[in-house]
Amino acid sequence: MNDWRMTLESPSCRLIFASRIRKQCLDAGLSKDLAGRAELVAAELAGNAVRHGGGGQGTFQIKDQLALIEVSDTGAPIEEADFQDNYSQGETLDPEQFSMRKSRGCGLGTVARLSNSVSVKNYVGRKVLRAELSSAWPGFDKWRERIVFEAS
Repeated sequence: MNDWRMTLESPSCRLIFASRIRKQCLDAGLSKDLAGRAELVAAELAGNAVRHGGGGQGTFQIKDQLALIEVSDTGAPIEEADFQDNYSQGETLDPEQFSMRKSRGCGLGTVARLSNSVSVKNYVGRKVLRAELSSAWPGFDKWRERIVFEAS
């Protein structure tokens, strides 16, 4: 089964969600590179949903050799600035005060770099981020051009 949903309600869900996606990619015959990128993207999106959105829903699907990862939560809307490195909406970026509980503000930029495309839909009280990954990955160049904010 290559299409499933998971409730993301605790920090451990992040790792379960991500590792299950990696396994599903490999079981479906997708490349190790794609499976590894999908695992990292899933871990970041799920972690953000738990850490910043109070939990959420994660879905995964393989369609036509594409890994599709979607995470929704009720946290603050995502803005273009959220994809910039060293940007965070609510946590300190002071390296002197950094801990594993605080954000460095690099996660969504990493998601965009590792994905073929990322779409963001902000609704009233809810947001949805969707990452599409394929073996024909364009690399790190022009990653900002692969982010699309869709009307809700």
